[in-house]
Amino acid sequence: MAARSRIASHQIGASAIHSVVCSGENRIFVAAADRTIKSLSLPTFTELASVEHHKGPINCLSLHSPQLVSASSDWTVAAFDVKSGITFEKQLLHTTLPVQWVSVSPDGSRVAIATEALEIRIVNIKDITQIRSVKGHTKNPRCVAWDPAGDYLVSSAGDGTVRVWDCREDPPVCVETISSIVPKVGPENLERLQICWHHTGKYFAVPGSLNDIAFVENETWATLFHLSGGHVAHVSLLAFSSSGTHLASVGLDSQVTVWDVRAKVALGRHKHSCRVTAVSWTSDGRNVIFGDVQGTLSVWAPVLSRNPADESKATEAAKEETNYLAKALFDDEAAEKKKTNGREASGEKEKLPDDAGSTVSASDDDDDGLNDEFVEDDDGAGYAEYGFEPAKPQRHRPAKDLDRFSSRPSVEDDQDRTECQKPFQPGSTPIAKDLSRGPRYLAFNMTGFIYTVDQHSQSTVHVEFHDRSAMRPFSFTDHYNFTLGTLGDRGALFACPSIQGNPSTVVYRPFDTWASKGDWTIQLNSNENVVAICLTTSGAVVGTDQRYLRFFSTSGVQTNILSLSGPLVSMTSFEDHFMVVTHSGAAFHGDQNLSYCLYNVETMEVIKKDSLPISPSSELTWIGFSENNIPVTYDSEGVLRGLLLHSNYAWAPLCDTRILRQGKQEWYWPIGVTDSKLMFVITKGGQKSPQYPNRLISELDLKAPFLALDESSLGAMEEKLYRLKIILTHLENQASADERDLLRRKIESDKVALQLIQNACKAEKAQRALDLSTHLYLSQSLDGAVKLAVHHHLPGLAERINIVKEAKALRARALDTTTPLINARRTIERASMKSPDHQFLVGDEGTSDQLAPGSKAPLRSLQDLTGARQDKFDSRSKSVMKVEAIKSEPVAIEPARPKMLNPFAPKSEGSRKEDAKKAKEGNTLKTQVAHKQDNRKDKFVPTSDVKKRKPDSEDGDVKAKKPKGNLLSIFGYKTSGGENCVEDKEN
Repeated sequence: MAARSRIASHQIGASAIHSVVCSGENRIFVAAADRTIKSLSLPTFTELASVEHHKGPINCLSLHSPQLVSASSDWTVAAFDVKSGITFEKQLLHTTLPVQWVSVSPDGSRVAIATEALEIRIVNIKDITQIRSVKGHTKNPRCVAWDPAGDYLVSSAGDGTVRVWDCREDPPVCVETISSIVPKVGPENLERLQICWHHTGKYFAVPGSLNDIAFVENETWATLFHLSGGHVAHVSLLAFSSSGTHLASVGLDSQVTVWDVRAKVALGRHKHSCRVTAVSWTSDGRNVIFGDVQGTLSVWAPVLSRNPADESKATEAAKEETNYLAKALFDDEAAEKKKTNGREASGEKEKLPDDAGSTVSASDDDDDGLNDEFVEDDDGAGYAEYGFEPAKPQRHRPAKDLDRFSSRPSVEDDQDRTECQKPFQPGSTPIAKDLSRGPRYLAFNMTGFIYTVDQHSQSTVHVEFHDRSAMRPFSFTDHYNFTLGTLGDRGALFACPSIQGNPSTVVYRPFDTWASKGDWTIQLNSNENVVAICLTTSGAVVGTDQRYLRFFSTSGVQTNILSLSGPLVSMTSFEDHFMVVTHSGAAFHGDQNLSYCLYNVETMEVIKKDSLPISPSSELTWIGFSENNIPVTYDSEGVLRGLLLHSNYAWAPLCDTRILRQGKQEWYWPIGVTDSKLMFVITKGGQKSPQYPNRLISELDLKAPFLALDESSLGAMEEKLYRLKIILTHLENQASADERDLLRRKIESDKVALQLIQNACKAEKAQRALDLSTHLYLSQSLDGAVKLAVHHHLPGLAERINIVKEAKALRARALDTTTPLINARRTIERASMKSPDHQFLVGDEGTSDQLAPGSKAPLRSLQDLTGARQDKFDSRSKSVMKVEAIKSEPVAIEPARPKMLNPFAPKSEGSRKEDAKKAKEGNTLKTQVAHKQDNRKDKFVPTSDVKKRKPDSEDGDVKAKKPKGNLLSIFGYKTSGGENCVEDKEN
């Protein structure tokens, strides 16, 4: 009777198993998240000893008999004597971050330690004061492994690199960096990226970046080959058998695969019911031992050999299939022809695909169907002694479940399909993966926070506020076990999914109400679950997995219901606006394919609907509104973006925390955004969400990711000017904008622009200074820019800045809604339409022709321009009013926007000659006036003053005197500290 592969499972505990190692005495050591290390005997799995030394979950074990070394999340590394039982010996290291991996050297003298810091530490076990540190990875190392000779240490990290350290040197040096060989993962990912050396030391295996396994040769560090097709997700764990001929791999797809390394083929696969977290081989190399997240330890006895004839057939079939796929890739007709010929040869007629209930035969314990031949149990392996159950009769399995075991690449694999991210509630921390019942945040924003304490049958919800003088904290007993919560200005909203036949429920609790019972509860349909919730000034919005948006008033009245175009991801609100994010399609190539829709709840209008940009290969982790009603998003790469409502609804990056977090193993968990700050809670230890009671709020200056210039100070000022203009543009278009606040912001923006203009004038970059002058808002600031240009002997720049000032004044006059010619309710676009009456705006003193390049623009103040020809405007407005009264329809007589001429254009030769002529005439006139004044009889000039008077130059120009004091103080700004420090104006 042929022996099939068998799997026997044993429940070790209730917590996830993190590490399994086997000794040569039929013993295994198991470490779990419950802080215990257990010694079990094989094959009965009898518990021989147990120790609970660490105060946190144990992440890794490394055995060099008779010593066992453990690494824990309590920041410690400990050594135990396992000769008889498990006895604590000493603590090897205490770090400041959780320890992820340990590896004892082959001679047992040293231990390599990988923490969540960027360095790897090598500790002498006998003398723990001898510590060597090596650095090089840009993200925390995931695994370290010694080669069998103890000469090299190999490390893998989340930055996608594998580094080789020569430990024969003191200190160890990096001799090779292999880039992009392992997946790039963040601290929140589950891949452990385990490195496994072959017992000969000729090569090592490491998880590949394409769901495969890479083999790297010793000394040359070149990639020898890859094993692929065994997993549909990243490989996390690896283990060689004692003989080195077989390799066990574990992926994030919860699949365990056994490989024949020499034949480079998969001998068998096992699809587990939950995520596998540890893997090893028994000492005889015949059985695979693996643990899972539910605390179950399983022993798998796969078939480790094949019939030579079948092996040859399999190899030939694989070659034929490869050639066929290569040909079919470029010839679809060949593929169709092969399918047709195959059906004709087998006498099978073409049929339409069956429904989901169609089945094919498959064995119960050989999930992939690779092993159809089994070796006899004539070698005394003793498969039955591990408690394997007798073979069950064959059953049927849906054909679609076998697609993942097919050797032919699927369409989804070809297109590099990415898993769609799950929905989330902004400000809510996820439920712990180990199902621990510690406190967690339901909501955390700028108003306050809500946290819940699970007490098995019920929970206690606590609501607290940052400003306790405005609101008093309160708590209540939660019989629904809420999983979602949001905190508004008037109340709090809670929701839970359907559990054990109880429908999904939504509960609203107001903070203050005149009615006796202001809270309300509503239950959803049995087939509908709440996914996300938010509160507006008009009431509550509830999003469900049926792609419904349900609207409720503050009293619980159902007011509206809408359908979403895709699966809901998240939503947020601010006053009467709320934004919802959905999937607009399947996720491919690392792109989540998200879209957003911005609503006005009061009018039920869609303000904007478009795709939502996030960083490549990232997920959306938080959405919200700034204090100025700007929608913002934050992704898993740490980039904050804002929606510029009045700049054609463009998304702009406001801050890239990756630049600020370089070299820091921490994460910023956002809770709110002001006009200049990002408010967040710092998390460490690889966690991307805070754990209660971590509630310390930090702030970070917003800095758009501008390119770094040669002078970093200039780049910082340009970035600040950009952000100030964004906020100003947004506030100017808000109906509730405060004029004093707008003026204050304009002054602040002009300060920065004037500092940049001053630096440009110092460097004699007139074109740059002229560009910056167009960013000035106030007339006084433009006057200051002119004075800066005159002081730095740049008369051409001063003249062009005056032209900019004239153009700004004319534009302001054309768009002035206070003039009788422009109705205050008309838009700026209609006010700027062409009209034959634009001459009245300019008058006889300064037509548009006078502003042409090469002409002398008259220097008039903004008051002169706005007051010019007012009598003509008044008379004209009266006539217009009479005409509008006669006509049946109102006629809009509006001035057109004057043409803004280019102040950057160079002057022509004729213009320069005309300027010289006008200047000469002006100087002659000045001389005549001076002679008349001197000849007046009542004029008395002392002789001393006449001698001190200096004659004018021949061309009439007067040399400018150098002003005393700080340059920026001459046009009304207070200064302190230095030439570039500008404060508010005196008046």
